[in-house]
Amino acid sequence: MNILWQCILGCLLFNIPVRGDECTFATNGQTRFRAEYDTSSFQLILAQGTPVTKEIVILHHTVDDPSLFIGRGRSTFIEYRGNFNITDFPVEKVALPYFEVNVVNSICQQVTFRNLGVQGTSSIDGIRQVSISPSMTDTDGVSIVTGNKTSGFDRFWIRFESTSNEKVFGGGTQFSNFNMRGKAFPIWTREQGVGRNKGTNLTFLADSLDGGAGGDYHTTYWPQPLYYADSLYSVVMTSSKYSVFDFTQNDFHEIQVWDNEEFQFDFHIASSWDDIIQQTIGYLVGETRRQQVPEWSIDGAILGLQGGTDIVMEYYDMAVRNNVKVSGIWIQDWVGQITTSFGTRLFWDWKLNEERYPNISAIMAEKAEEGVFFTAYINPYLNTQGTLYAEASDAGYLVKRKDGTVHFSDFGEFDCGTVDLTNPAAYDWYKNVIKTNMIDVGFRGWMADFGEYMPIDDQVFYDGRGADELHNLWPSLWAKVNYDAIQESGMQDEIFVWMRAGHTESSKYAIVNWAGDQNVDWSIDDGLISTVPAALSVGLSGIGMSHFDIGGFTSLFGVTRTQELLFRSAELAAFTPSMRTHEGNRPKENIQIYKDDYTMSWFGRLTQIHSRMLPYMQSLVAEYYETSLPVQRPLFLVFPNDELCCDDTTLQDQFMLGNDLLVAPIYVEGYNTRSVYFPKGEIWTNVWDPEDIVDTTAKGLHVMKTGQMGEPPVYYKQGSEYEEIFSDFKSLPAGTFPPPSSGTNRHTSLSLINILLIFLISLVLLL
Repeated sequence: MNILWQCILGCLLFNIPVRGDECTFATNGQTRFRAEYDTSSFQLILAQGTPVTKEIVILHHTVDDPSLFIGRGRSTFIEYRGNFNITDFPVEKVALPYFEVNVVNSICQQVTFRNLGVQGTSSIDGIRQVSISPSMTDTDGVSIVTGNKTSGFDRFWIRFESTSNEKVFGGGTQFSNFNMRGKAFPIWTREQGVGRNKGTNLTFLADSLDGGAGGDYHTTYWPQPLYYADSLYSVVMTSSKYSVFDFTQNDFHEIQVWDNEEFQFDFHIASSWDDIIQQTIGYLVGETRRQQVPEWSIDGAILGLQGGTDIVMEYYDMAVRNNVKVSGIWIQDWVGQITTSFGTRLFWDWKLNEERYPNISAIMAEKAEEGVFFTAYINPYLNTQGTLYAEASDAGYLVKRKDGTVHFSDFGEFDCGTVDLTNPAAYDWYKNVIKTNMIDVGFRGWMADFGEYMPIDDQVFYDGRGADELHNLWPSLWAKVNYDAIQESGMQDEIFVWMRAGHTESSKYAIVNWAGDQNVDWSIDDGLISTVPAALSVGLSGIGMSHFDIGGFTSLFGVTRTQELLFRSAELAAFTPSMRTHEGNRPKENIQIYKDDYTMSWFGRLTQIHSRMLPYMQSLVAEYYETSLPVQRPLFLVFPNDELCCDDTTLQDQFMLGNDLLVAPIYVEGYNTRSVYFPKGEIWTNVWDPEDIVDTTAKGLHVMKTGQMGEPPVYYKQGSEYEEIFSDFKSLPAGTFPPPSSGTNRHTSLSLINILLIFLISLVLLL
């Protein structure tokens, strides 16, 4: 039957008028969907205002070019230490070109899409169908609810209209592509990978020697099924199951969801970036009262130190002697350590190791009186050799396998059980571990690590849900445990907790994001500069407070941290909400801030600059909690009328700190110059040199600027309320780099060891 006759038959059976028709699909405050349709086409139009001030076609479906599909396939998820090799064999992908519109009193109740031009249900042989119906969000948003899918089909595709030049942002924490247009993004929480670029030697080595740990452009701890279009609408998809947001096509975005249950797409539309962010994140957070960061966490540096009481306090004294503004001390090894081939790891039995840290509780109390707060480390897993594991196992608090035994995860030469956070008793037990073993001991913050390792083979959970549904939700559950522990302790807004893994619900409960385990190198996808798109993307996704490990974390295959990288990393961190150092996975092989007085004093100057910004930072934090606008902002958020602020050449590697400071990091080894884009409409002054002024009142300008070590290109808008603070930075000039006796203090990141490893692996592969 040709298309014409199928259309005619569809009109006769479904009573679709030959002329075009229109109905209201959903209305919520100033936002509504309206549908237009005729015998062969159906489209949904997202509209704003009463009367309408803005309209965007979201769905344009025709018999010849359908927008909805249903299918099934065979997939495998192979997990190895938090890395997932996901393969899929599509068995069937069926287009659903024919549709039936159910309208009552000009209100669209439901639209059913089918593969055959006949009226029927799933009982008819060969029929494939899915329905969409209207709904509303708690804020001024409207929704497309998918349901009534044919039994036996586990895949669903929908295509939303776009233009060839449309840009899209969001997606949780994205390290490689702030503008996601042109690539596809699987939404599956996992390790970010080592190198994250299949074209690099480092990723090749990690894939070859460490079970596929190299990662790729899309791998991230915090994937989120959300995007904003620069036409100022947003989409949030509510299913937690595996999905792919595909932005590779010129005329549509295709979202694939492996879920046969009911879920929805929530839309918001606005006339400004401020409004669309406030609407979208307001919807994500809902009525939850966000925990605010304590002031001490944005005033100076949190020193990452370990080794026991004497060593930690020795380095602390050294920091004070060298003018470091210390706000916190992070002793991640409070529980003791183990050694693996990856490096030094912690003993995941969440109790204070008093042999390693004698008298630390008294020191914590003493330093807290001085405004210096100790922080720790925890994650949702228990080492099988620990006492807490035995307690949880005996009580039935751990995730199990189908045969009733405890499910174990391999974390790199040691196994752990996972606390079943869907079990209310287990949830309360672990919450009390945090309260008793951490807060009551005196810790005023911690890294709440991991959450992304959950495999989906034969796990059994207390509440009966499957691992395919819970995997992406696990980081949010983990965030909520921490949130509730702090709330019940009565110390909300006094405790600083940072997390790397997340999903949609995390924006309610996570306090601060940190960028995870960057390499100690200059790479674009996994090095220093990758922390900028990470902060900007997660800022649009609901967490507007972000920071990173100063100097990076991962040191493998001969790649080690240099003094140049450490200093460039620290100077970027000075212009983020929080400064926190990390010794890395192999502390002895990497330079540390306590290497010598020269290194420590250099770091100290940057902490003083960060501390001087406290009034400005306080205003940005307050604005974030009131409006959801992130602290670190893409240029277009502050300058929406400057088209170049949305250009890919300016999006990735510079940002606004609030509305007044333009920050352009130096991130290429051995360089001290870079091109900086100065947005239109301002007069910009260099915070280090008042004679360096850029006038863009007529138009935005790309200008080559110098950023000597310790003084990266940072400019403030003339007339800023905080101009006096910014202009005072020049009173803290940077010292000499490199120190006169050290030469260049640089080395190539690709060592002889790397080259030899690559040669040997290639030889094995050829054989």
